[in-house]
Amino acid sequence: MRLKWTGIRPDWQCGSFANIINGAGMKHSPGLCGYRHIRSSVRQHFPAGFCRKPGAMKNEISARIYRGAARGLTDNGRFRSYNTFPFGSYKDADKPPFGPLYLLNDETLAPEQQLRLQPEERTLLLLLPVTGAVDYRDTAGHDALLAAGEAGLFTLDGGSSYRVRNPYDAALVHYLQLWIAWPAGAEDMNETIAFDLTKQKNQLVEIRHSAGADHRLALHIGRFDRRQEGTVDVGDGNRLFVFVVQGDFKVADRLLDPGDGLALTQLERAGFEAMSDDAILLLATIGPVGPGLSCTP
Repeated sequence: MRLKWTGIRPDWQCGSFANIINGAGMKHSPGLCGYRHIRSSVRQHFPAGFCRKPGAMKNEISARIYRGAARGLTDNGRFRSYNTFPFGSYKDADKPPFGPLYLLNDETLAPEQQLRLQPEERTLLLLLPVTGAVDYRDTAGHDALLAAGEAGLFTLDGGSSYRVRNPYDAALVHYLQLWIAWPAGAEDMNETIAFDLTKQKNQLVEIRHSAGADHRLALHIGRFDRRQEGTVDVGDGNRLFVFVVQGDFKVADRLLDPGDGLALTQLERAGFEAMSDDAILLLATIGPVGPGLSCTP
C-alpha cells in the first residue's frame, strides 16, 4: 500500500491538527448530524434481517475489541488519520485485519488538501463522509463528489490508485474509509448510495450487500436514541465487525466508546443497545455465500 500527499496549498503551515482546528476562519462542515461535533450521536432502522427483540447468542463466541484510544495515528497538520488496523508506519501484531477487512481509517482532511492511496491487491473501497464532502477520483476514470449522508463504493484493481480531496477552502472534512479484499469473481462497483439517518432513525439502514460463490458482504449504518435495542442475525459461518462512529454502545455485552471496533466470530446473533443519544453504528457482515440476514422474532 502506498500513501502520497498532494497538498494544493504549498505554503500550508504544518503543525498539530489541534492548532489547525483552532485556526482563524476554520470550521467544521455539515455532516451526518448537521454542524454538531462528531461525538454527538444518531438512531436505527430494522429492515429484513434485523429484529427489535434481542435474542440469545451462542455461548462460545470469539471477540476482539479494537479500542479507539489505542489506534494508530498520523497527524501532519494537513491530515489526521486514526487507524484501526495496521496502516503505513503503524504496526501492531495484536490488531490484525479482520478477514478480508484490512483497513479502517477514521480521517480528517484540512481545506484544499488531498491524499492519494494505492491498494496492492484487488480491493473494494467504502468511502463514507461523516462531516462535509469529499471529492473522489481514481485511475480508472471514476469520480464522485460524496457528501455526508452518502456512501461511495468503488472496486480497485491491485496497483491502481485513487485520491480523496477536501473541496472546501475553509472547512475540515471528516470521513471513514474501509478496504475489503475483493475476489476476482466478485462484482465490480462504482456506486454512490444515499441514505437519511435523520428520517430513518432508530433503524439499521442497508448501504449495500453482495454475495457470490467466493464472498459475502453486507454493510449497514444506523442512528439510535439512547436505550434503543436490536439484534443482528449474522448467520452460521459469517463474521461481524462493528464500528462506533459516535456515541456509546453495548454490543454482545461489551461496552464500546466512540472510535471502538469489535470483531465477532463463531456466533449466529449479536444484540446491541445504544447507551447515548444520537449514537451511530457501522456494521459489516462478512462471510461465505449464504442467505441474506434473517429476522428472528
